[in-house]
Amino acid sequence: ILLIVFLPRIKRLVKKIIFNKEEESVLVIGLSKMAIRIAEDSRSHGKKVVFISEHGRNTFTDNLVSKGVKVIIVNNINESSLINAGVNNATSCLVVSDDDDYNINVANFVSDIKKKREINW
Repeated sequence: ILLIVFLPRIKRLVKKIIFNKEEESVLVIGLSKMAIRIAEDSRSHGKKVVFISEHGRNTFTDNLVSKGVKVIIVNNINESSLINAGVNNATSCLVVSDDDDYNINVANFVSDIKKKREINW
């Protein structure tokens, strides 16, 4: 339901990320068809892409690696795993799983980490 409400905003954000000509690093969190597509499209447009997943290696992640995407497999999303994935340096961070509650929780967690960094800066 949340996806339907935010789909137009998500599409605009994805277009902005993919077609922006500046050097960007994109962090994609979550294993879904949309997450994989965003990672592939971003990489095909010259973006540095890090894909982080809790679902282990599979044919989807292997395909991303073959396209130049850095894939990080973690047991759970926590501050350490996000920092190691480059959340503090990422110009864009997208949480795109098939679970809306997961997306909201991780997005809030990422936001808290970014705010903490700004305070400590």
